[in-house]
Amino acid sequence: MKSFFMRLAAVTAGIVMIIAGSAIGYRFFDGISKGAPRVYATPAPAQIQRVDENTTVKYIYNYTDDGEQTFYEEPAPSYLYGLDTDGVKRALRGYEVCELSEDMLVVQKNIQGRSNAHYSIGEKDGYVAVFFENGILKEKTATPVDSLDPSVKAEVVRGIKVDGSEKLAAYLEEIES
Repeated sequence: MKSFFMRLAAVTAGIVMIIAGSAIGYRFFDGISKGAPRVYATPAPAQIQRVDENTTVKYIYNYTDDGEQTFYEEPAPSYLYGLDTDGVKRALRGYEVCELSEDMLVVQKNIQGRSNAHYSIGEKDGYVAVFFENGILKEKTATPVDSLDPSVKAEVVRGIKVDGSEKLAAYLEEIES
């Protein structure tokens, strides 16, 4: 019988400890939860950028055959006003939207084929001139052909083929210096 009372005492002590621990734990965690806010504020969504009358559109064209890349900038056309990135993608089919910020929209398009960035440097009315590959005048510079070194002058008169806008700029700079 002695062992029965010892077991009963142990079980009773265990039950008392569980109840006391639960009560203490409840008070402890209840106090913590009262200090914490019950409703958490949701973070503000990121500002969605939209095209407006102050936006500049930069078009980038990548030509696959010659690797040329050309750029063109203009104020945003009115049909893009109010559009976000997804709206611009729908409005400008075939273009990839690279950036849309407060004042700039950058779109890019890959074009199968060759660019028109193939030139010929020659002479027009006594001045160094740049022609498109088809012979149409692109620009006439302020550099007189007669002021050139004789060997360079002979090359210009014969016509110098140049591929790419960067090479054209470098060659003109070299000629004019």
